[in-house]
Amino acid sequence: MKKTKLLKVLFFLALMVTFVACNKDKKKESELSAADAKVELRNATQKITNDMSLVMETPAMKSLNFLSSMMEMGDMKKIVGDLMILPGRRHLAEFKDLFRKDVSGNKKNLAIDDFGTYQFNFNIDDFELIQASENMLKLIYPADETAYANQQNNAELTISNIQMITIEYTETYWDEWAGVWVTETYEETIPTNANLEHKISGTTQMSGSYTASYTAAGRPTTMNAQLTMAPYQFQMSLTGSGTKYNSGLSFKNNNITMMGYDAEITYASNMEDVEKVSGNCIVDPLKVQGFANAAAIDNHMMQGEENGNFDLGFLNSQIDLELIQVGLNAIIGNLEFKMFTDPYDNSKYPVLAIVYSDGSFEWLDSILELDTYKLRRVRK
Repeated sequence: MKKTKLLKVLFFLALMVTFVACNKDKKKESELSAADAKVELRNATQKITNDMSLVMETPAMKSLNFLSSMMEMGDMKKIVGDLMILPGRRHLAEFKDLFRKDVSGNKKNLAIDDFGTYQFNFNIDDFELIQASENMLKLIYPADETAYANQQNNAELTISNIQMITIEYTETYWDEWAGVWVTETYEETIPTNANLEHKISGTTQMSGSYTASYTAAGRPTTMNAQLTMAPYQFQMSLTGSGTKYNSGLSFKNNNITMMGYDAEITYASNMEDVEKVSGNCIVDPLKVQGFANAAAIDNHMMQGEENGNFDLGFLNSQIDLELIQVGLNAIIGNLEFKMFTDPYDNSKYPVLAIVYSDGSFEWLDSILELDTYKLRRVRK
């Protein structure tokens, strides 16, 4: 059974800098010179980095970051970013693996293995199950280094009222290292409902909820997620019918929008392939607006990986994306595919680049730290 991936849909949202919807300005944007565009782009990325750093300094995020270090979960900043971009992809197995596996994917020796209430035991330096549950996961732990040193379990992370469905699907993908197509069958248990609450010393620092509905093949038909972590608020939604769906995301500091997107998603008639994604996205002060014909690009990339032939002209005819500095209402550049030569094996493949007014360009991932298109490709 094939499963449509929200990753395919939101991949382009991530490339479109991925984060608040606003309609295209009626006033035509001016175009920056290449030199000015590069300066503004780097100023913008520094602002984005600073804004994310402030988010990570909230009591809730500092506590969760400490929890992630205790449990070898990896970079909490990246986890948070992934959750914001692709909340629909956080199925139950993935969530449990955050606790079961280290950053290299190896199984950890920690005790958390299933739902229930787990309390950190300072004598064994590990979590222990103190109460089983069918639909709740609660972690009781020290909120920071000071609490850990004083052996105080003063933080609680609770995910409750968990409801889920199980689906099975098959994927065929290209294994770059082995040089062969690999087919695997997966079973996913996907949450359709969950509530979240995070407390430190009895005070709620974060609360949220998640609801979703899926087809038997695992395609989301509706999705709503919201999270409050003063002074920040997060909301995400997916609605639609037939072959057209709309997805929106916003992340605000009080009433000021920091990041978000508003996209229209058009599926093919088989409801498995995403034909087109169009919309507007912002990570303040950057905005990307335009469209990408996802299925056409995806199919061409798969064929190119198989036969080694890529047509940049075709790929670029399938996207129309502008990168804009919102405050200046000025175009920094266009996003286009350029041929990249891998320095390790001299292989060539298309990667998205920011093309400036004078025709010069820089790789998008080198500026914004995003994966562009050298991804594991899924074969239809």
